[in-house]
Amino acid sequence: MNFCVKTANVEFFDTFGSKIQRSFMAYVHDDCKDELQAVIDDIIDEKHYSGVVRLRNKNDEYFLTLLTLDHYKGVEEDLMEGCLVDISATLDMYYNALEREAIVRQHLINMELICFEYNPTTRQLDIFLHALNQRVPLYKGDFTAWAEDSKNKVIDEHKDTFQAMCFDVDSCKENFTYRFKSSIFTKGENVEENIIRCSKIVTMLGNTYIVGTVASVVNNSTLGVESTYVRAYKDPMTGVLNKASIIRLIKTRIQNLAPKESIVIAILDLDNFKLVNDTFGHLYGDKILIQFSDIISRCVGTRGILGRFGGDEFMVMLENIKDELDLRSVLRSIRTSVEMEFKDIGDNISLTTSIGAATFPKDAKDYDELFTKADYCLYLSKMRGKNRYVMFDYMIKEHHYLEDKLMLKKDHASVDRLTFAQSMVDMLLKHQPVNVNDVLAAVGERFKLDRIRVFLGSDLDLKYHWGDFAPEESFVCIYEDHYLDEFSDNKNFVINYTANIEASHPQIYRALVDTSTEAAVQYLIGNKQHVEGLISYEMTQKGNHWPDDFTYTMTLIGYVLEAMVFNSAK
Repeated sequence: MNFCVKTANVEFFDTFGSKIQRSFMAYVHDDCKDELQAVIDDIIDEKHYSGVVRLRNKNDEYFLTLLTLDHYKGVEEDLMEGCLVDISATLDMYYNALEREAIVRQHLINMELICFEYNPTTRQLDIFLHALNQRVPLYKGDFTAWAEDSKNKVIDEHKDTFQAMCFDVDSCKENFTYRFKSSIFTKGENVEENIIRCSKIVTMLGNTYIVGTVASVVNNSTLGVESTYVRAYKDPMTGVLNKASIIRLIKTRIQNLAPKESIVIAILDLDNFKLVNDTFGHLYGDKILIQFSDIISRCVGTRGILGRFGGDEFMVMLENIKDELDLRSVLRSIRTSVEMEFKDIGDNISLTTSIGAATFPKDAKDYDELFTKADYCLYLSKMRGKNRYVMFDYMIKEHHYLEDKLMLKKDHASVDRLTFAQSMVDMLLKHQPVNVNDVLAAVGERFKLDRIRVFLGSDLDLKYHWGDFAPEESFVCIYEDHYLDEFSDNKNFVINYTANIEASHPQIYRALVDTSTEAAVQYLIGNKQHVEGLISYEMTQKGNHWPDDFTYTMTLIGYVLEAMVFNSAK
C-alpha cells in the first residue's frame, strides 16, 4: 500500500509547509523508512499502528513524533487516518504542568489551608494539608460516611447549610462557597467558623473532580487563615509536622497497611549542631534547622512525610520504596545534600547528618519496636563516626539479642562464648578491617574446635582453612541425597555424631569420615535455593558434644563470617 497524503489540518501545514508531498515517506528519516513501510504493508490486517518516528519539518529539522495510524475502507480505495504528536512539545507541556502544579502547591502551603478532593465516580473524599512539599492525609474514605459523621459536629442552626454544601459537592456544582460553624476540622474539640470554597474541574482525560479549601474565620475576618487543626499538626518554626502528628500518622499508616506494603521510618539529626548554637546563637541555629528540614523534604519529595521531634532531631516516613537499593539512594541523597549545604558555615564548622532507618513489617511488629530499632541505628551511625546512615538488618538484631542473653546467662563458659560472638558483631557493624584467616583462627581457638573449612562458589571449592589438615578440596556432595533439606531456617545443620547420617546421607558421611570428622555444625552461605558456600565447624575427637547454646553462637558467627568473606572478595 502506498502512503500518500490526501489532506491535512492547519497544524500539519504549519509544521511541514504549505505544499503537500505526494508520499508521506518524503517526511520520514531514512533510518525509519523500512520499518514504517513494513507497517503500512500490514496495516490492512493490523488495522492500527502506534509508534515513534523521526520526521523532517519545513525547516529540514528532524524531530521525534508519536505516529498513530488507523486503517479503514474508502469508497474507491483503502484509506488511513493518522495523528502526529511532537514528543518534545508534549514533554515541554508536561514539565510546564509540573511547574504550574508546584506553584499552586506553594500557594496552598503559604496559605496553610486544609484542602480536599472529591471523586464522584469512586465517591472517595481526600482531605489533606501541605507541610512543605509534602501532602499530609487527614481523611481518606467514603464521602457519604464522612458527611454522616461530620453533620453531628455542626452547630444546630447551620446543619441545613452543611447539608446543602454536601449536596452541591455530590452533584458536582461548578463553583460555590459555604460558611458554617463546626468542630469538624478540630477533631470535635473546638467550634470554629469555616469557609468552604469549592470548584468543579474536568481533567484532560475527562475525569471530573470537586476540589476545595477550608479556611477559618478569626475576629470576624473573612480572610483565609489556617485552622486550629492545622496549627495543632505543624511545627511552628519549620512548617513540617510536629512530634505528635508524625507519630500519629505513622501509627495510622501501620494499622492500614495492605499485606504486601511496607513503610520505612528514618530518624535524623545534625552532627555537631550544638557548636552552631554555641558559636552563632540560637537564632542562627533556627535558620539552620529550617534549611535542614527543607533539604530532607526536597530529597524525599512525595515519597515521604517529615516531622520534627524537637531540637535538631527529625523523623521521616517513607513509602513506595522498592528495595534496599532504592532506600539507600534516598538516604544517601539526604546525607550528601546536607554535607554539601553545610560544608563550611563559618569558624571552620561543618555540619553533617546521621541517619538510622528501619522497615515495617520486616523489622518490627508495631510502631514502638520500629522506632526503637531505627533509633538504635541512629546511635550506631553516631558510633561509627557520624555523617552516615545505618539500616536495620539481621546483625543489628542479633546484637540486641546477644545483650539480652548475656544478662540471663550465669555460667562462665556461656558468657565467654556469647561475649566473643558479640565482639565479632561489633567488629562487623563498625566496618573494622579484618583478615578472614585470623578470624577463623580466633574462632577455632576460642571454641576449641579441631578444624574450620570454608567452601565457596557453586562447586563449593575449599577457599579458607584452619586447624587439622583435611585432604577434601571440595564439598560439592552437598547437592546430593537431599542433604540441603536438613538445614534449618537459620541456615545451619548440627551433626552431633557423624555416624547418625550414614544411612540417610551416605556421600556426606563418607566425605566427613575421610577427614576424620566426628561432629560438625555446618552453615550455608546464601540459601537452599542458591547456595554460595558452606562453613563447616568440625571436631575430630569422639565423645564431644555441642553445648546447648553453641549452635546458636556458631550460626551467628556464620552470619559474620559470611559478610566478611564477601567483603574480602570485593
